[in-house]
Amino acid sequence: MNNFRSQVTFFHIILSGLIIAVCCAVALVSWFPYPLFLLDGTWKALLILACVDLVIGPLLTFIVSGSQKAIRERIFDFSIIAFIQISALAFGLMQIYDQRIIGFVHLNNEFHLVSAEAANMKLKNNNLPTFEGRYFGMITYKDFNGLTKTEAEYAMYNIDKYRVLKANIIKRAMANENIVPEKTLTEYGKSAVYKVIYGKRRNGIMVLSENMEVLDIVLAKNVLMLDE
Repeated sequence: MNNFRSQVTFFHIILSGLIIAVCCAVALVSWFPYPLFLLDGTWKALLILACVDLVIGPLLTFIVSGSQKAIRERIFDFSIIAFIQISALAFGLMQIYDQRIIGFVHLNNEFHLVSAEAANMKLKNNNLPTFEGRYFGMITYKDFNGLTKTEAEYAMYNIDKYRVLKANIIKRAMANENIVPEKTLTEYGKSAVYKVIYGKRRNGIMVLSENMEVLDIVLAKNVLMLDE
């Protein structure tokens, strides 16, 4: 009995690991390509999801499996376990999917991440340029005039309110080059515009040309959030 239980549990761990690996690959390649998963802190959510999914299913399998059970009983038990595990995985992935980054908005001399959930899934603003499939635009405090706090928070993430970046943001380009990686400075030079991206877990740097075209997005050097 013990041998059967161990074999079934081991097989379940391997199968769960493969499924988790595929889900993580999709999330990290499509939803949060580097360095977005570090700026947003998505790797923590994925790690928690993986650990929970790898524990719940195999543990339940270890508890209920037994060689003396009839085949019908085993099928029923494993079906219930699969349902619980798939439901937990689907719920976790849906939460992560809703947090995927769909754009960047420039406000107060820095860029902010815009998630699909915050933007209420508004993805059809064809007037804004994109970088790797994600919108980038700008909004100013003048756009908040006459709005309540709640309305201002909504406007902050309303892609329909964003405008194309204007060259005058160069005048307020980031002066502290100590947080720009040397490799990035060497590659793009001083003619590029470097702006901070304010992330949830870490900060990044958006590299723009003088024509306000996004050239690259990199992690900022030596700039971590307080909870890191």
